[in-house]
Amino acid sequence: MSQFIQSAFFTVLGGFIAGGVGLCLANHRRVLDAKDAFGVFIRGKIGGLPKREVGDFYKSTKPAIRAEVHQFWHFLNREQRTRLDRLWKEYDEIQAHELDPQNEATMGEAMRSFSKLAGIEFQSPYEVVRFYLDEFYKFSA
Repeated sequence: MSQFIQSAFFTVLGGFIAGGVGLCLANHRRVLDAKDAFGVFIRGKIGGLPKREVGDFYKSTKPAIRAEVHQFWHFLNREQRTRLDRLWKEYDEIQAHELDPQNEATMGEAMRSFSKLAGIEFQSPYEVVRFYLDEFYKFSA
């Protein structure tokens, strides 16, 4: 009888161990799937980012990006959530003058040259939005 109890004990113990490992792997897969989906979404936005009329792109895609960020937030640990919250806040508060169409194309290059002479860093609207999209994308890695 004791051998039966011992065998049952090891069977139950093995089941608990296998179940625990299965749950951990399932959770890991769930997080990886969320990161993949977020990465694909952000890459799609990067691919659609125009060189001109970036302000219009920003305004039209901001609601969808907000929704994806808030959905993806759930899958991150506390530190990553804090970083994503900070990044989203900065992206959400990009000033209109940073996306001014006058700073695009030829005029943007003239502003870059002028800013360089003045010792000021200049970023075109494209570069501003691209920077944030690249930073969002890093969360999917």
